[in-house]
Amino acid sequence: MRKRSWSILVTDGGERAALATVRSLGRAGHDVHVCSPRARSLAGASRFCRSETKLPDALAAPGAFVDASVRLARSVRANVILPVSEAALLAILPERDRYKCAVVPFVDADRFSAICDKAMVLKLASGHGIAVPRQWKIGTPDDARSMVGSLPFPLVVKPARSV
Repeated sequence: MRKRSWSILVTDGGERAALATVRSLGRAGHDVHVCSPRARSLAGASRFCRSETKLPDALAAPGAFVDASVRLARSVRANVILPVSEAALLAILPERDRYKCAVVPFVDADRFSAICDKAMVLKLASGHGIAVPRQWKIGTPDDARSMVGSLPFPLVVKPARSV
């Protein structure tokens, strides 16, 4: 019995994770299509990539990215859309119904947005007895100036959200 081959659209072709995804899916016999904000991308150069398409950047122009990726998904008859980056997920998930027959194998947009909030995840973890590093919230430049000299080292500064 022959295994079913799917048409799969992988976003963010410039990411190493996209390259690994394309290689794995291609070796499994699927038709893998790549999109990227660049004309040539790392994943698009893979011998397992069936086609490569330049699309608007998901972070800089999420609406244009979704419009273009919906058209691309239809043209390659994608069964599955695999957004690789957080920016692509944040653009695609609220619009997943526009992709019609393609599956986007991720949680809904609200849940994804919640798990992207590092401060909330750390608060929930702490509430469940999981040890987390001590936190200080810096909301404004004035907050940062007022904390200079009072914070212990070593110190790691991170945003609550990556995107």
